[in-house]
Amino acid sequence: MRRDFTRHSVEPGQDKLDKEIVRPLAEAAHKIDERLRELDRKDPLAPVGRDPVPERYDDLVRRYFEELGK
Repeated sequence: MRRDFTRHSVEPGQDKLDKEIVRPLAEAAHKIDERLRELDRKDPLAPVGRDPVPERYDDLVRRYFEELGK
């Protein structure tokens, strides 16, 4: 875009700026946010915002959900 402006005095239009700069930056920011959220999780399969299952019931709860998934 800078080259076009210096050579031909053509200012980039808003559509071109959105398509070539703003959208790719927004997509990159979104992908980075997703990846950071993945890395922040200790256990990606653990339910978010719920109390952990007590250890003595851990095996029973795991088998229960495995049966539900069949």
